[in-house]
Amino acid sequence: MKKIPFILSCILLVTVLISSCKKDDTTTPTPTPTPSPSNPIPSIPSNVAGVLVAIQTQTKPPIVIPGMPIQMINVGLAVAMFPSSTSGVNYNAGNISVNTFPLTKDTSNMYMYQPGAANPLGLEFTSPPSWTVSGSANVPAFNATANSFPTDVNVTSSATFSIASSYTLTCDLVTGADSLIFSVYGPKAFVTKSKAGNSTSHTFTAAELATVGSGFGYIQVTAYKLKPVVNSNKTYWLINENVATIGATLQ
Repeated sequence: MKKIPFILSCILLVTVLISSCKKDDTTTPTPTPTPSPSNPIPSIPSNVAGVLVAIQTQTKPPIVIPGMPIQMINVGLAVAMFPSSTSGVNYNAGNISVNTFPLTKDTSNMYMYQPGAANPLGLEFTSPPSWTVSGSANVPAFNATANSFPTDVNVTSSATFSIASSYTLTCDLVTGADSLIFSVYGPKAFVTKSKAGNSTSHTFTAAELATVGSGFGYIQVTAYKLKPVVNSNKTYWLINENVATIGATLQ
């Protein structure tokens, strides 16, 4: 197994977060820890010819204005990539769309669907993601429909905790997930742990939390579902993620 190099820009999530919280020109931007929370990708077999990822995110900012209602920001995203045998180099796959919405290709042949002015909250996955790849010399054309998304992730643990002792990140039971990824992001680093799809908690040790630093941060639980698709003797993985990210105070 290996980790596919997965570059989903955190700037996208943070930009939506700040713009959604902004009420007027005098509003203070929401502080963001470094590193910022990403949308993690699971380990998949090494013979993968490509990954196509549909992501539903729910984010709560780390700063709550007294008297203002707390609102989760829901954003739908999509990413696809087709790695070559050369590290860091991806194949061009022609045109790609999910549920008829086209993805944009960057200079590294990474495909992304990014929210814009017309749809600041991105995609709405009311049905299983349906992918269309027009193909190229290196990637054969194919159509494929992913599995249904896991149920929404509801984080239940406190978002304020001390990094001097262990911390248990908890959530309600998620159905339809192959695995869950529990993560804590701080100003200096992050720690993460993959567990079975029926897990509802993971405890991070004080030693692990000491590496992330104190200050503003995030807690995050990701539920994902995988589906392999074989086309022209090549295996592609369709991945659905539900990601819940909560702004946290690490003391």
